[in-house]
Amino acid sequence: MRFLNDLNIKTKIFGGFGIILFFLTALAIISSIYLNTGKTDFGEYRGYALQTNQSSRVQANTLMARVYVKDFIKTASPESIENVKSRASAAIEFADELEKIALTLETVLLILSVVASTNRAIPAGP
Repeated sequence: MRFLNDLNIKTKIFGGFGIILFFLTALAIISSIYLNTGKTDFGEYRGYALQTNQSSRVQANTLMARVYVKDFIKTASPESIENVKSRASAAIEFADELEKIALTLETVLLILSVVASTNRAIPAGP
């Protein structure tokens, strides 16, 4: 403490401002690093969100096609088979779009298997 008593007031004030300036600079550097990290993380999150939403569209149309297949088995109505074909084609279109935005090779392979099984189950026809 004797060291601080030996300093004049001008040195103490400039020293205090210097210390505050040092901490503000350090805070600014750390903040900018974490902001850039947050920006890249948000981009990754957005990619996953788009992929998830598109996957839900594929799933919803596939499930509705299954419901219409069940209706066709019960009623044998031409409307049901048309609904099956329209929902299956919508599911395939959404799966094709999903394939374009997929983030991993594993996801692309899964999408291709879904499209192939849908094409086998509901062949295109007049």
